[in-house]
Amino acid sequence: MTLPARLPKQITADSIARIDGGVEVRKVATKGGRRVLGSGRIESVEVAPGLRVMRADLTGQPSYDAELLGHPGLVVEIRLAGISRTQELVQPGRAGGLCAGMMGLVGCRERVRWRVTAPAQPAFRAVSLAFSQDFLSRHEDTDPTFIRLCLSALATEAHLHGPASVDAISLAECLLRLRVASSGSGLEAYAIALRLLNTCRTLLPTDPAVDNDMALGKDITDTAIGIIQASPTVDLTLTDVAVRCGVSPSTLKQAFHGRMGCSIGRYMRQERMIRAREMLISGCSVGTVAETLRYSSAEALSRAIKRQFGKPPSRIV
Repeated sequence: MTLPARLPKQITADSIARIDGGVEVRKVATKGGRRVLGSGRIESVEVAPGLRVMRADLTGQPSYDAELLGHPGLVVEIRLAGISRTQELVQPGRAGGLCAGMMGLVGCRERVRWRVTAPAQPAFRAVSLAFSQDFLSRHEDTDPTFIRLCLSALATEAHLHGPASVDAISLAECLLRLRVASSGSGLEAYAIALRLLNTCRTLLPTDPAVDNDMALGKDITDTAIGIIQASPTVDLTLTDVAVRCGVSPSTLKQAFHGRMGCSIGRYMRQERMIRAREMLISGCSVGTVAETLRYSSAEALSRAIKRQFGKPPSRIV
């Protein structure tokens, strides 16, 4: 009943130009023009009318920049390995990122154009579920309050992120490995998907006060991300960013972690790693990158790169 965690099949830009009626990939660009996007599998299966399961399990993924048409509906993603950033091309304000141990929930009334970027990484594993409005409405009797919140998130085109619970990660792992057949079967996948949807309660507001707090947290976090991304060569501290956001460090810390599911320090380290890799690929020496990004030494940068990407700077391509 299960599939191996890794499959040797090579994935190319051409092979994912369109994934089984789900996400439509418009274009993919990689550093150095590489065509291979990793080894493993990417697939999309409709397990019930209005419920689509999308799974990715890759190793050896290069950095890439892609444009795609997302699936309409309430889309839930659980990230098991790897990091990426997304930005809606029509509404640039809808942007965010996911790393391992996080989950995201996005409401899309129609197919939406997204830009997705990711650094080179040893593994990328994720499970996404797309629930149509009709599917959610058919299940309203099972949990009226929660399903109404889901329908409201879809109608208002919510874009929420947060830490995935242990239960959500466990269910996503089961779904990633489950042998899912074609449309009309996959009852086990159907049941797991509903249980995964239930774990999204932690992301959804329960009353107007919470809703207002979440909106404020989003504004603070979006401002902080803009400051960090605009200052890749500045050694920012939590206090520096908080001052520029006009809030206290404790408020920024709480808002950022609540929205992104990781500390602002971890996010800044990831941004520096992404920038470091881009500079190395462009031909900069390790010493130049270390000096530009304010590392204490070239050796310190080399250690950080090896921790992040699993290989030394000399093997970054």
